[in-house]
Amino acid sequence: STPEGRRDVFVGGLLLCTLLVGWIFNLGHRLDVVYRIVHGTPPHFRGFAPWHRTFLRGLRAFAAIGKDAYPAIAARFRSLDPSKDYDEMKQLMRAAVRSDPDAGAKLVVSIVQGGTDVKPSPRLRFAAAELLLTIDQALAQSLLRRIVLAESWRGRDPERAAAHELPALATQSIASSGFSTFIIHYMRSQDPGTEDTLLQILNRSDNDVPSVQEMIEWLGEHRSARADQRIEELYHKPPGAADNAIFLNKCLDALDNIRGPAARPFFEAEKIGRAHV
Repeated sequence: STPEGRRDVFVGGLLLCTLLVGWIFNLGHRLDVVYRIVHGTPPHFRGFAPWHRTFLRGLRAFAAIGKDAYPAIAARFRSLDPSKDYDEMKQLMRAAVRSDPDAGAKLVVSIVQGGTDVKPSPRLRFAAAELLLTIDQALAQSLLRRIVLAESWRGRDPERAAAHELPALATQSIASSGFSTFIIHYMRSQDPGTEDTLLQILNRSDNDVPSVQEMIEWLGEHRSARADQRIEELYHKPPGAADNAIFLNKCLDALDNIRGPAARPFFEAEKIGRAHV
């Protein structure tokens, strides 16, 4: 027994008062201690810091228990507040998927689309979307397509939501800022219908500037001739009628990519110098 060992036992005991979280911290700490003993790297007891790494190590070990761990993970997840406990909920989602892939995937899907008993924050929805891309790309393609078609930074349109079989969205789950993150995740999903989907969205009037910029950039990089006229319209009438140099340059770059040398008359008419013109 050493002072460091007694200190770690005392801290570990206090952590157990937090139930599941405390168990996970203690598991991660014990794995660290065993590792140092086996590899002969004293001192063996060094506290719980860095806390984040200790928690993650314990979480991975806890999830390795398998399906028996899922109920405790899910119960803890549902007891938390998405506006206050983002980091823990993000890691619990990952643990849920590791412990029970099927049930974990259903939990992740629920969070991405706005939740049922848990009303996620936009940030947690973004994290769930990113996780879904890694565990089931086809499911991510389908769900994210439905979300970007039914939603905008203003919320979820009731008629479009019904058409895409999505539930009503709680106010705290609306991505009023950062909705372009859903657009980016959708484009990353490599959905075969991405061009059609983006063109549908681009023709709506409820888009925010960052989302439109991301879509224009993708359509330009993929030389979407079908987007040509709409991008030119948006160049002349940007969303919100804002004089946004970055947005205007995104439009010009896209038109340059799509039209190639044929873009020269447009640039000359707009008195814009281009390197290749």
